[in-house]
Amino acid sequence: MKVKDKEVKVMIILLIVVLATVFIAAICFVLYNNKVNKQSDENPTIGIGNSYYQATEEEKIKASELANVLKNSLPKMDGDFSTISLEAGIMSNLTGIDIQIVEQTIYHSTEEKAFKNLLSGECDLIFTTNWTINQEREAAAKNINLTVETVANEALVFFVNAANPVESLTQEQLKGIFSGEITNWSEVGGNDAEIIVYQNAEDTMAQNFMEIFMDDVELAEPKTEVLPAINSGLIQTTATYDNSENAIGFMIYKYPSSMYDNEIKFIKVDDIEVTKQNLASHKYLLLYDIYAVYNTAKAETKSTGTLVEWLITAQGQKAVAEAGYIPIKAIEVEELSVNKYSSSGTGKEQVEDATLSNFYYTLDTSEYCEFGQNENIEEIKGLKNQELENKINQFIVDSRIQLQTVEREYEQYLSQIANSVVDGINVQTQCKNGYLCVQVLLTYQIGTISYIYDGYSNIYNLYTGEELSLSDLYYKDADFVTTLNKQIETLIVEEKGKEKNNVQMKKPFVGITDNIIYGIDMIAFKKENPYFVEGEIFELDTYFYNISVVHEENDMKDIWEENIEIKKEIVIHENNGSNFQRGKIAIREKDNCLCNIFYIDTNNGVYDEQINEKMNQYINDDTIERLIQNISSTNPNANFVTNSNNQYQINISAHILGNKYAIINITANKKPNEIELGYSITDLETGEVASQEDVQKWRTENKV
Repeated sequence: MKVKDKEVKVMIILLIVVLATVFIAAICFVLYNNKVNKQSDENPTIGIGNSYYQATEEEKIKASELANVLKNSLPKMDGDFSTISLEAGIMSNLTGIDIQIVEQTIYHSTEEKAFKNLLSGECDLIFTTNWTINQEREAAAKNINLTVETVANEALVFFVNAANPVESLTQEQLKGIFSGEITNWSEVGGNDAEIIVYQNAEDTMAQNFMEIFMDDVELAEPKTEVLPAINSGLIQTTATYDNSENAIGFMIYKYPSSMYDNEIKFIKVDDIEVTKQNLASHKYLLLYDIYAVYNTAKAETKSTGTLVEWLITAQGQKAVAEAGYIPIKAIEVEELSVNKYSSSGTGKEQVEDATLSNFYYTLDTSEYCEFGQNENIEEIKGLKNQELENKINQFIVDSRIQLQTVEREYEQYLSQIANSVVDGINVQTQCKNGYLCVQVLLTYQIGTISYIYDGYSNIYNLYTGEELSLSDLYYKDADFVTTLNKQIETLIVEEKGKEKNNVQMKKPFVGITDNIIYGIDMIAFKKENPYFVEGEIFELDTYFYNISVVHEENDMKDIWEENIEIKKEIVIHENNGSNFQRGKIAIREKDNCLCNIFYIDTNNGVYDEQINEKMNQYINDDTIERLIQNISSTNPNANFVTNSNNQYQINISAHILGNKYAIINITANKKPNEIELGYSITDLETGEVASQEDVQKWRTENKV
């Protein structure tokens, strides 16, 4: 019994040792994994799921050598606007200059123009996402041998309204939705509601990737919208995603979800979430190539081969990632973000039941601006508050001095841009209802369009002498940012309707930023901005929203000297111009007449209904018949223009005088060759028809 007891004890001891060993091993395993996971967060050479790419010492030395060559001999690059950031990332990495600063010095044309520039030798290398056999043939026909290398990836991502319950879709389901085979969210596990499908404009990077993704499945016809053309009339174009409850759209990942706050939600594809880790490890599958293309024969003399060789090193791929693209080697991708402006109104309290004024007081600039002792410096004159006048003029002087420090880079940038005009530093002012806006701007023109390179702005309350921030221009707690953002979005969309799109985008607009120039009725973006290739200017109108303190009527008699002439003006709004929020647009056809109706959208339902109902009186069949008869009989010598379907183009629109009268106009043809066919005046207070005499009497009574 003693021997057996001893054997049992030995067995128990061995079992305890084995269990203890397993337990210790398990603890070590957990601790090791925790250490690895911690390192993976701190060290990009250790990945999540897959290890990130780790360069050898030899590769690092080689990359450094290539970089030194490129610093002294960087080839001339081109591509479309979406690849500006890629060149900026390269230059920033090589020079150490901030990428946003470098980005301002770069100009790309379009993919088509860039390819022509490459063949003609005007550039050495292009970045493209749409390489075709036809391009290879065109180059071969000119005896040019091109090298095509993949240097970066981009992802195609799908998104919906954040409230949509659908979290994930398969690739097949996505193809079904965008081909039109799947039309209801309930078919893919969502609500019983029609799927509203949005696409992107032709020849954009996202649309090109989408066509590749669909493979041999045909895309359905894109949702369209009707927009005003540049000289009146209408044009039909691809609709812009509106983030409505049942909408779905797509874009490239370079424009990440962090830009959109919580407004949208990225859809998982095949249960793979859209995250920077899944993109970096290439676990997310909808990745597409960005190519570097160059003339093989000039690879050495132009350093193009050197640049491409460097780009696929760990250092070059880091530059790719910093530019917002997905590296072809598994290097961690950092999300980009936009520092959006966020504030409610901080101006005075709004009087309860306050009504909009019909008028405003203003001055011609020549009344209160003159050149001072230095003929190049414009000064404010005529204020009764001399201390405030001196303060404003000092702001002008200080701003000019600041802008002079960037004039050299400004001129260097414009020297690279065709059809550009150097405007230099200029002072722009606007005075309205006791508020004076002073802007000192470094401006330029490309063709006939004006842009802002850099500048400073201040708005002064001439009654109190205060300098006002943007939020001070709006009543306390007013949600003015949403209004401004929506108006800018509208104006960007309207550019699609123009004969030439003057707003070139780098990234989708998702909200105004801190670094803007603001005025009484405008928001401007400097050349250094996250959205636009150039420094864009947007004329805005918040009158009907009744949120701006500037719209309160003030005659300014206590502000200016007696010799300064103050004018009283009627507030005028047009519904088919960019100075007014675009409302609904409709087309009515009958026989050989095409009626374009520009409806009013004023954020004020009473007036909308009155004006639009009045406009509808002009578009019944009998009215159209009369218009056709008028065209042929009462205007026999007029040069009426018809469209390709031999239809006369009739435009029905309105403009509003203050808050009092709406004038509905009927015209034919496009601007500037419009022909008046008739009009009607509605009194907005009574809803009754008014006459020209009524309007003139109103003007006279109010001393306008």
